[in-house]
Amino acid sequence: MTTFDRDTLIRQALTPSAAVTAPEDLGDEIYRSVVATQQRRPAFGFVRASHSLAPSRATLVLLMTMLALLLLGSFIVLSQLPPPPSQLTMHHGGPERTGVMPGPGPAGEVFVAWEVQRGGAIGVTMMPLVVDGSVLMADDSGTVASLDEITGEEAWSINVGSPILSSPVLFDDLVVVGSIEGVVSAHDTTDGSERWRFEASGSVSASLAVVDDTIYVGSEAGILHALDATDGGERWSISVGGPITSGPAVADGVIYVGATGGRFSTIDAHSGEPLWSVELGPGGLTTPAVAMGTVYVGHGFDAPEPPHDLVALNVADGSQRWNFASPSGRQVYLGAVGVDLVYAVSDDGSVYALRPATGDVVWSHETGGRVGALAGLVREALYVSGTDWTVRALDAATGTRLWLVDVEGEPSIPAVLNGRVIVGTTYGKVVAIAGTEGPR
Repeated sequence: MTTFDRDTLIRQALTPSAAVTAPEDLGDEIYRSVVATQQRRPAFGFVRASHSLAPSRATLVLLMTMLALLLLGSFIVLSQLPPPPSQLTMHHGGPERTGVMPGPGPAGEVFVAWEVQRGGAIGVTMMPLVVDGSVLMADDSGTVASLDEITGEEAWSINVGSPILSSPVLFDDLVVVGSIEGVVSAHDTTDGSERWRFEASGSVSASLAVVDDTIYVGSEAGILHALDATDGGERWSISVGGPITSGPAVADGVIYVGATGGRFSTIDAHSGEPLWSVELGPGGLTTPAVAMGTVYVGHGFDAPEPPHDLVALNVADGSQRWNFASPSGRQVYLGAVGVDLVYAVSDDGSVYALRPATGDVVWSHETGGRVGALAGLVREALYVSGTDWTVRALDAATGTRLWLVDVEGEPSIPAVLNGRVIVGTTYGKVVAIAGTEGPR
């Protein structure tokens, strides 16, 4: 179990949150486990054989207390991570952007269950949304389509009149999408009919976020808008000091957003008031992810000179915990955040597993091409899209490749749930990968 602050974690373990509960029979289970464990024999020969080798009551109490604290500490660490979503309603898994997916992924021998052609390219930073048996996919022809999750058959499609380069969001029975023209429009998920629209301050190329009934929209004019999800009315807006080309993350009432030029800002999600900001240096900033008191963001995107690294910041004040640069110096992005490891992907073609406390490399896996798409994480498996036209699953603990599937074009961020991995590609394909053991 990794920590950023030993003393803080110890205090948390000794003073658990009211939301954290242990099974009622935990004490009995620990006692039975201790008693059933063979005890070490005394090292001294003068102890008589007639003496009982059973542990003393004090020893049992001590062991039970230590085990209980260890289990409780594990419960607390897990409680600090957002739970996996039950459906995929927004970019990179949820508002925290950790890449944690509902799962499960494909089991058994994997294969392409279906593949459909769309009207335009689907960028590697986009992601299919999946809810109630439907796959919602946008492309750069300006089309949004609803496809059957099992067959890929189209239920409806609409064209918003301008290229779409970012992932939409789902709110109740609405799919909300932003376009290069700067129009944000909401469409009924049953037939695609328009319910409302909003004119943003500039082009919308950053993926949207939604929390409760508020949609957060970043524009290339450098303005972050907060919209009422039910009718599109603007609640507030704020300038962040540079174009927004990567989607914001939202966690615990705070918005985290980067701007081209290197400014990284936090904003109160309810009032729109600025909190803290830091200057990270030239270039753009990638989509951040927030977990366990840390926000991770790729820095130096499209800058002519390095560093092009992944930076870990304290959510309280923006102070830097660590940074990680790939050995090649190529751009690094946050792939996904797990309990024990943080996963980075890089334009150098490698996936890196890092220790959350230090940024040290635990393992790396080399693919056949640049890895510019963010990864998806489901418990023991990491799902990675690469520019070598492949989607692969890696063992999340070791980096060992579990399987690999070829697709036509560079695949997008993978959506992983219901026994499938679903991606779009730069050739306009939507592909569903399934396994022989589970839903097809």
